[in-house]
Amino acid sequence: MERNLKKPVAFGREGFGREDSRGIGWAKMKKNIFFIIALCLFLLPLLSLERQTFLSSSVNVNASAEQDTTSTSEKVWLSKGDKAEDASIQVTFTRTAGSESTLDFEFQFSLDGTNWDTDNSFKISVPTNTAADSNVVRKTAEINVDKVPFIRLSKIKNNDSVNNVTNCNATISF
Repeated sequence: MERNLKKPVAFGREGFGREDSRGIGWAKMKKNIFFIIALCLFLLPLLSLERQTFLSSSVNVNASAEQDTTSTSEKVWLSKGDKAEDASIQVTFTRTAGSESTLDFEFQFSLDGTNWDTDNSFKISVPTNTAADSNVVRKTAEINVDKVPFIRLSKIKNNDSVNNVTNCNATISF
């Protein structure tokens, strides 16, 4: 008496699309592969986004004063090879009610993380009367960091002659 056993056939002229000896069909395998690819595509952007805060603790800036942050700011390494990168910087601070001036956040760039370009800085100027959530002002600015390996927050300048600002900080996402 001859037994007819299913042979594990996955590909070939006669076996394409047929079940193998374990009963796993081609349609089920395609579903699993599609699910794995979709999961990878969903998680890839989440894994590639980096976010770093420039100051380990927020600083306060008195009226008509400038807070030098070059010694306390983190050097953020931006380089991901030779390709151009776009980044966004979000600045935050707590304002005093009635404040009507600007707060300037100035950033410097470096090619080696040691020598900083003081002539070509990037500035985000925020009106202190910008809409706020519980007096916390947030503003985001886009910046192209094409082939610039390092950035740091160099200073925060309060242009208000009467009111102080508190909890000043900046975060970069790239």
